[in-house]
Amino acid sequence: VAFFFDLVLSWNTGISFGLLAGNPEMGRWLFVGVAAAIVVFLLLWLARVGRGILGLAIPLIAGGAVGNVIDRVRFGAVVDFLYFHVRTRSGNEAGFPAFNVADSGICIGVGLMFLLGICPQLVMKLINPTVNGLVERLNLLLFAGGLKFGPLFSQ
Repeated sequence: VAFFFDLVLSWNTGISFGLLAGNPEMGRWLFVGVAAAIVVFLLLWLARVGRGILGLAIPLIAGGAVGNVIDRVRFGAVVDFLYFHVRTRSGNEAGFPAFNVADSGICIGVGLMFLLGICPQLVMKLINPTVNGLVERLNLLLFAGGLKFGPLFSQ
């Protein structure tokens, strides 16, 4: 697709980065069970948190986990297809392991939680106005149709 990006088809029978790939059936059902338990925990946590940065991060993680579980149950493996890479001067290729959109949601959600944990004031100052501004613009677009979204982040 681009000099740094390709769409590939990669079946990940392991858990993360191919762990437990030697025993795909054990990895498959272990992952499904653990992911299901994590999703239940995250949804219970989301019900308590409601909004804010965690109200954005938790659904990203839960949605990513559900997406990967669906792949695992349906295909016996997770379908990874996004591959970013670079070519070195010597012609060798160096790249990040292929991943999918669900993995991206998980990483973004965990990243938001990590940033919130180490510098909460900075995260609230930078992210809160941006996301609430997007919600306000979305409300303007959808107002004619009678839809209205509340603020994602409280002050």
